[in-house]
Amino acid sequence: MVAPAPALLPDAPLEVLDAQMLFAGPPVRRRSAPSVARLESSGRLLLVFTQVAGPRRASEGALMLTTSDDGGGTWAEAAPLYAYPGWFCMSIGGLARIADDLVRLFLGRIQFDFSLAGTEPMTGWHVSSTFTTDGGSSWASPGPEIRLFPTWTELYGASNPHRLSDGSLLWAVSGTLDRDVRWQSGVCWSDPRGEHIGEPTLIAAASDRDYSDTDLVRLDDGRFLAVVREHKTLQSVQAWSADEGRTWSRLEPTPFMASNPKLFRVRSGAVVCQLQHHGGRRPELAVHRPALRCAPGERTPTRRRVRVPRSDRPRRRPGRSGPAHLSFGRRRRTAMAAAPRSERVARRKRACSHLS
Repeated sequence: MVAPAPALLPDAPLEVLDAQMLFAGPPVRRRSAPSVARLESSGRLLLVFTQVAGPRRASEGALMLTTSDDGGGTWAEAAPLYAYPGWFCMSIGGLARIADDLVRLFLGRIQFDFSLAGTEPMTGWHVSSTFTTDGGSSWASPGPEIRLFPTWTELYGASNPHRLSDGSLLWAVSGTLDRDVRWQSGVCWSDPRGEHIGEPTLIAAASDRDYSDTDLVRLDDGRFLAVVREHKTLQSVQAWSADEGRTWSRLEPTPFMASNPKLFRVRSGAVVCQLQHHGGRRPELAVHRPALRCAPGERTPTRRRVRVPRSDRPRRRPGRSGPAHLSFGRRRRTAMAAAPRSERVARRKRACSHLS
C-alpha cells in the first residue's frame, strides 16, 4: 500500500495539516465511495464507505461505518451498516448533517453487468434513506424507495442539505431517463427533517448532454451557486438562483473540466471548489475571489486555479480499490511529526474552525 502524500503548491489557498492511511492491513479489500460528516457539538467524525471482498468491483458490497472522537487521529473498527445480498450497497450522495442530533444517510444499492457498454454498467438501482440521532451509535430502519427520475436517482450534493428561509431543506439531485443515458441535474425540497422529498426542479438538462454530479453553495448575497458535471464534453457548467432554487440562470461554462465538485466557503467569503479533473488535465482547486460578483445570467467571474502536481495526486479515487484516505490541512510535516499527538489533534481542530 502507498501512504497518502498530499502536496500543494506554495501559493495554494489551503494547507495540509496531516494525512494518514485507514484500514490498510490484510485481507485485501476494495474500499470506495467514502463520505465524512462532523458533529459540531462533540467534534465526532462519521465515515462511511463501501467494502468489497477482494480487489475487484462486484455486486456484493457492504456499506461500512466508522467513527473518530479525536479529530481523525484514531478510528473505531469499521462495522457493516447496510448490506443486501447480490447488490453493491453504497451511500448515494453521502452523509447529510441536518443537525448534530439528526444525520441522514441516503442508502443506494446497484447491480453490475460488466458486459454492458458505458461508464456505469448497472442493471439495477434502489435508493432509500436512514438516519441517526445519537452520533451514529444506532440507525433507523431504511425508509421507502426514493425515485425522482425514471431510472437512476442520486441525491448527489457534497454539501447537502441547505436550510431555506421557511425551514425546509434544499437538496442537489441528479438522475437518468434511461439506463446510463440522458442524465439530468436539479434540486428538490424536503421537510425540515429530510423525510419527505418532492419532485425536482431542473438546473441542467439537454438531449445532447449528460449532466450529473452537482453541488450548491449559498453566496454572501443570498443566491445559490451550482456547479454541475457534464459527461460527454467533460466541460463543467454553473448556474445561479436568486429565489432559493425555484428558478435558475442559464448555464455558463466553468474554467475546468471535472467531476465530483465540492463547494465550500471560507471566512473571507471566498468559495473553493474541490474537484476531480478530466480530459488529461491536472487536479485543481478553483477559488472564487470574494470581491468579484456576478448577477444571474452574467458570465462567471475570473477564478484563480491552483494546480497540484500529478505525482502528488491522492491515491484513492471514487470506485477504485485500496485503503481509505483522509486528509487534513497542515503547515509542515516535520513540525507535526515532532509535536505530541494531543497537540496535533488540537491543531487539526483549530484548522477546521476556519471553515464556515
